[in-house]
Amino acid sequence: MSADAPDASPLRVLLVEDDPNDAALVMRELKLAGHRLQCERIDTPEALAAALARQPWDIVISDYQMPCLTRLGPSVARALQEAEVRRARRRAESAWREEAQVTAALGRE
Repeated sequence: MSADAPDASPLRVLLVEDDPNDAALVMRELKLAGHRLQCERIDTPEALAAALARQPWDIVISDYQMPCLTRLGPSVARALQEAEVRRARRRAESAWREEAQVTAALGRE
């Protein structure tokens, strides 16, 4: 994605940061680099899991040292895996509904 493309989608940034000042600095640098941002800052394991489940992110930027996220790597991996399982389930349910509609429509003809 080119930062200077006028119609480019915003860069979806999940910022794992417990200090609002540090978060503001990261966002400032990304904006100065020409990126349009859709940014969410989280600072708890629960918020991390919810954010990863809610939508896909283009990039996750994390503070190296956060007391409540001492096992960040495994937490992110688990949350990403759970989110993928939920997305796959939604895709399968959607495909099943579409097939059921087609089958029902063919049965009426």
